[in-house]
Amino acid sequence: MNILVCFKYIYNDEEVYVGSDGTPDVGSASWVVSPYDLNATEAAMKLAAAVGDSNVYMMTVAGDVLDNSKAKKSALSRGPAAMY
Repeated sequence: MNILVCFKYIYNDEEVYVGSDGTPDVGSASWVVSPYDLNATEAAMKLAAAVGDSNVYMMTVAGDVLDNSKAKKSALSRGPAAMY
């Protein structure tokens, strides 16, 4: 069985500040994989282990954010076979 997990990169919410005019300031915020999507990846890995002979793949449309090797490593460290 092949399992596909879709995920998105979001701004790290611990680094988002509210500006004096009430708008969010994301200028210094880094990109991270959504925690909900990391949970989905872990669930897919458990399902693949339970079924046996399964592969887990991750897919996103993150664009230039994906070039950041730290962010890519964070997503792949959960165990999927490949990322697209």
